[in-house]
Amino acid sequence: MKTEDAIPRPDAFQLIAFGDSTTAPRTVDGQPLVTYCDLLQAHFADAGPRVRVANAGVGGEHTGMARQRFQRDVLDRLPGHPTVAVIQFGLNDAAVDVWKEPPVLEPRVSVDQYESHLHGFVSAIRRQGGRPVLMTPNMMCWTPTLRRYYGRPPYDVDSSRGINRFVDRYADRVRELARTQGVPLIDIHRAYDEHEQRGRGCVADFLLPDGMHPNAAGHRLTAERLRTVLVEEFNCL
Repeated sequence: MKTEDAIPRPDAFQLIAFGDSTTAPRTVDGQPLVTYCDLLQAHFADAGPRVRVANAGVGGEHTGMARQRFQRDVLDRLPGHPTVAVIQFGLNDAAVDVWKEPPVLEPRVSVDQYESHLHGFVSAIRRQGGRPVLMTPNMMCWTPTLRRYYGRPPYDVDSSRGINRFVDRYADRVRELARTQGVPLIDIHRAYDEHEQRGRGCVADFLLPDGMHPNAAGHRLTAERLRTVLVEEFNCL
């Protein structure tokens, strides 16, 4: 079912992707990674300069840090343009810094505070006439590097999914917030899990080579899911 605030095919439309390193431009093996923002901008190419995709991702950030730039990177861009703002955080919020001395045993941002920050983003975007979309954080996979830094309690080192012990909870909160607030949801966390369960290969091999950040295939998956939401929920393509 489409939302009541569907965007007509606009003369000027923008998509803002507000997130962390799983959104931000990155370089892999010395080459720029093609992100889901790049893929969507290419998809919009026929519309020319009237359509703009802004990548407002910053690596290493959690929602508490992102609040400091939210006005500049999202709200200040809303006036005058039909805008969809995609919000994806969680990996850094849920991270437990067990590698520190002494080890930290709780996530950097509590799950309740995380939900509160997301709720604040959604409400502010709506107040200024934008259309928010929530995206769950992607799942992760153990790699030798991640085991070296995070392979100790409270993470479950004996489970293949043990590194997701905390981020799973954060993804659940995103789903619940999307449901209660009537916000379109892109459930990338579940999409990655389904990719592996359907026998399409280990997520670490095909989508998350470093166990945390999506590669080109992972970004293509995100772009496909987001494009579906843009069409079905907002009628903007």
